[in-house]
Amino acid sequence: RPLRSVEVLSAVRDAVPEEAVVAADAGGFRLWTLVSFPAFGPQSYVNPGSWATMGTGLPSAIGAKLANPDRDVVALTGDGGLMMCVHELHTLASEGIDVTVVALNNDDYAIISEEASRSYEFPEGAYGWAETGLDLVAVASGMGLPAERVHGRDAVGDAVERARGRDGPALVEVVTDPAEPQASEWMTGLRPGE
Repeated sequence: RPLRSVEVLSAVRDAVPEEAVVAADAGGFRLWTLVSFPAFGPQSYVNPGSWATMGTGLPSAIGAKLANPDRDVVALTGDGGLMMCVHELHTLASEGIDVTVVALNNDDYAIISEEASRSYEFPEGAYGWAETGLDLVAVASGMGLPAERVHGRDAVGDAVERARGRDGPALVEVVTDPAEPQASEWMTGLRPGE
């Protein structure tokens, strides 16, 4: 079965040293980081904050690595966020910037699709690309970046460790559940009076 975001985040956190810098993109999975991926310590976690600007995860990771060349840096992104800055994979490869990219792929802008389904009766996945598919491994490989796709929780941790062990950048694509309820739905339930 496809993984849920919290399972992926747990496996990544277990595979990343506490000295690492983690740069999280905006998207459905990032909302889960608020409850399931506590920062290791000061100056170890970068995210777009309440602005929720998609496409900032990988560029932020590149900046974090250039500012901290002796620390492991991991970019956490979704397929939607990565596609907004996909050219930066080529930057990693051509410049040899040692960042591990972990991309959660649910074939959808899931928060947007979920809201459109709930509010406007659009079909679930209306803002996704499940019909055409998105192969991030092929995209990364085409830009000169080593990449692999994984499906199970144990495979996630192993793949992240392999990517981190490389001398240079790498991408790990993790297939996630396209029908996973988004954290926004869960967080809405926390509001008083709803």
